[in-house]
Amino acid sequence: MKNSPLPRFLSAGAVIAGCSASALLYLSPLGSSLALAQGADAGASSFGSTTIDLGCVVSDIGKSLKFYKDAIGFQEMPGFGVPSDFAKDVGLTSGAALDIHVLVLGEGEGATKLKLMQLPGVESKLSDNDYIHSQLGFSYLTIAVKSTDDALARLKKAGVMPVAKGPLALPANLNPDLALTIVRDPDGNFVELVGPKPVAKPRDPKAAQLDPADADADFSVQGEYAGVVGDEKIGANIIAEGDGKFRIIGYRNGLPGDGWDGDRADLYTGSGKTTDGKVTFNSNDGTWSAAIEDGKLVVFDDSGARFASLDRVVRTSPREGAKAPEGAVVLFDGSNTDAWKDGKMTDDGLLIQGTASKETFGDFTLHLEFYLPYKPYARGQERGNSGFYAQGRYEVQVLDSFGLEGKDNECGGIYSVKDPDMNMCFPPLQWQTYDVDFSAAKFDAEGKKTANARMTVKHNGVVIHNDVEIDHATTASPLREGPEQGPIYLQDHGNPVRYRNIWILRN
Repeated sequence: MKNSPLPRFLSAGAVIAGCSASALLYLSPLGSSLALAQGADAGASSFGSTTIDLGCVVSDIGKSLKFYKDAIGFQEMPGFGVPSDFAKDVGLTSGAALDIHVLVLGEGEGATKLKLMQLPGVESKLSDNDYIHSQLGFSYLTIAVKSTDDALARLKKAGVMPVAKGPLALPANLNPDLALTIVRDPDGNFVELVGPKPVAKPRDPKAAQLDPADADADFSVQGEYAGVVGDEKIGANIIAEGDGKFRIIGYRNGLPGDGWDGDRADLYTGSGKTTDGKVTFNSNDGTWSAAIEDGKLVVFDDSGARFASLDRVVRTSPREGAKAPEGAVVLFDGSNTDAWKDGKMTDDGLLIQGTASKETFGDFTLHLEFYLPYKPYARGQERGNSGFYAQGRYEVQVLDSFGLEGKDNECGGIYSVKDPDMNMCFPPLQWQTYDVDFSAAKFDAEGKKTANARMTVKHNGVVIHNDVEIDHATTASPLREGPEQGPIYLQDHGNPVRYRNIWILRN
């Protein structure tokens, strides 16, 4: 780390909007230890102390204490009260008494103190804090931290996310060895955390990836390929299996859902690997080979002659982005998780697996969209597993089954009841859709079942189950069969699966 103080622009405006003073903080020239800013002639100063404390009126003292203690790292010390008559006479309030909570940054007499107070029954308005330039006056609090990694860990544990793209290294003309992370307190005030750049952690190649930018080189090879030989369409799936290894499946008449007739006896299968940067394939029966050349899948016959070239394609479901019809209940649109029990949402507005709808339903039509992680080293049920449960009872499997047979425990399967008519699973890291028409099981007055549940399912716009009878609840379902309505349940199976655009229409 360079032995230079915190840049002036980061220490000069160190107050949160709505607070009454500023604290100037910087990284000392001795390294990353925390110190209070003092002028060069501090010893000759006419001030009794060179420490500036802060006072801040908050809307919810509990939330603010939790933020500054748990997320930022302040320590609480004994507070004090200010009587109403004194507060009025000195001009602090219009007559309200003050109960002041004191938080301290560091130790000793020179430690900065943050004084938080809430005035119940007194109307106060929030500052305009969209940006630091939204209004004049002090705009932010700057705190120097010894470890950005530790600070980020505290924030994460407290459920506080950085604003925008932080942490970011400071520009070259300031101190690029330092990183800036900005967060907001419960009232929206800016708090800057400045410290050493986060330590880069080694990438785990076997970890689930949700961002294509974080995926390995095999991801750019994996996918669907399509082309034409003579007058016949052909398609191929290339499935990454880790360490530069692949499986390949060829389809006559086109890809699943785009021409292939579903006859698995008429498939072309093989395996591939990466050697010296080149990906090549050999068929299981020795009649053909293939290679990736300039992003295309080039196929050769058993004599080595080139006879086909297929382009890599990225298909989208025709049902992606389907709008909720009139009268539908919108369960999730990316704005909040109010419709879900213990629902959690990502910063970019996606619903995280492992939640159930608060409302319950009988017969319904439902639309949902899901996004599977990239896990090339995983196999079977560990490869991006979740599940959609109608009424919390009957599961349609959600799984990365790209290139698999299409069984009842794979993507689109009605678990333990029926295989999908066709495996319509797209490669991972592509949005996919389910559209479901569900009829609940029927029961008489004594609670005896008189009719089984039935379900029609479209996967990526293709019917994979047509009015299928379901005679039992899924083994792992939260609810047993019964006459009561049930929720929409999105299973957590230890894999990061994301959902969006979920709506349901009662029938």
